[in-house]
Amino acid sequence: MSADNELTACRAAGISYRSICGPALALGIVSAICSLLFLCYVVPFCFYQAERVVYRNVAKVIVSEIQGARGYSSGHGKPTLFARDAYIPEDVGTEGEQVLVLREPVIVSYRDDTNIPSTFAMANKATLYIRQGEENEIEISGVLENATRFARDLGSSPEVGLGRSEFGPVSYPSPLRQDVKFMDITRLKQMAAAPESMQRVRRAMMRYIEQEQRQVLYNRIAEGIILTPTKGYVIDAGEQYQILAPRARVRGENGYFTIEPPPGEMVRLVIRRSAGRPVRIFDAASMRIKAELDNDYQMVAYTISMTDVLMPDGEEILRKSEYSEFCSTTMPEELRQLQHRKVADYLSENSPLPGKKADLMREQIVALNKVVAEMHSRASYAVSCLVLVMVGSVLGMQFRSGDFLSAFAVSVIPALLTITLVVAGNQTAGQVSYKTLENPIAMAIALIWLGNILAAILAAVLFLRIRRT
Repeated sequence: MSADNELTACRAAGISYRSICGPALALGIVSAICSLLFLCYVVPFCFYQAERVVYRNVAKVIVSEIQGARGYSSGHGKPTLFARDAYIPEDVGTEGEQVLVLREPVIVSYRDDTNIPSTFAMANKATLYIRQGEENEIEISGVLENATRFARDLGSSPEVGLGRSEFGPVSYPSPLRQDVKFMDITRLKQMAAAPESMQRVRRAMMRYIEQEQRQVLYNRIAEGIILTPTKGYVIDAGEQYQILAPRARVRGENGYFTIEPPPGEMVRLVIRRSAGRPVRIFDAASMRIKAELDNDYQMVAYTISMTDVLMPDGEEILRKSEYSEFCSTTMPEELRQLQHRKVADYLSENSPLPGKKADLMREQIVALNKVVAEMHSRASYAVSCLVLVMVGSVLGMQFRSGDFLSAFAVSVIPALLTITLVVAGNQTAGQVSYKTLENPIAMAIALIWLGNILAAILAAVLFLRIRRT
């Protein structure tokens, strides 16, 4: 309109600038409403469906990685899968389950969430089942045929000729992140009302629950060893693993439970069958126990590591510098009850893990801030459609030039400023200090809306200016 002098004609005909801005105002309102609907419902749904494609093709991703001679591993400390060949069988598996067959597989497991190999499993064939867990994580389990398994521990002997051996279940991180951008506005409101339902908070809670469970379990082991020296502590895993160390010093740290007897004495591990007859006896200079907790399957897996071990073998006594035993048992009821802990339990004055209160509080604040900031961002983007259209219309009347490139250059500045401030507000919402726990959500919301406020002020000032001309 400026390029064709139509604005001049409108003014000559007595049409006010307010009337000229009417169509721009109508366009801005329609654009804002459409943008709000898209940002709150359509775009999150499309993002989520696009992400689900990743999960539905996990088996194909594994096949591609294995056939590329690279092996498959989803990250630090997770088992790595190698095989001579891999393929996806047809018409196998239940709904929601993917099936994968490996030929001559080698599965490498790692120690203590590190990249140090601990056990190797080889087989003629492996059938793996891929399922989606409750938290969208991937669970891989399977069956190895004609398997051989051995641990990378000094003195350990391989298990050869296993007809069928189970693998897993192993939980891999979810390819479907619980990203606020994938949630419609209804889901965001639900999350804001119940921060405990957020994946970030639940994961933190599970870490603290497992830490408390491990602490309770180690206390039970210490009580059994110290308070009942003749009986010690017994792990009933089909076979009974009896630990005797009457005067030992016991301590739990860094996820391990360490037993150190006085100088000149030994800690004893007696393995008995269900009938009570000892089948193996170990005397060691020290013992370290690690308990792996699986709350999904209600199991506890023990790794019992010993140093300077004496092993009676008939009339001889074998000596080994290191030796390990592995066993698993059903999780005790006392530990299962801890799974029902709530966030409030750890944030209360009587928190069972007082040292973790600040960490959990920060996780909850960050998770809630991201939801609140996302809702304000969507509203701010929608409102910016109205405000920026009004800014553009007033700039068009202010600079009556036929140069479209100049008009675009001038109009794009308020848009860039608005977008930059919205992004800055989203980033600010997650910057919660570990020390002070100061909540930056007020500053984040101010930044999210500051671009629209400045653009609206600019539009008002320019409009008042052209009315005086």
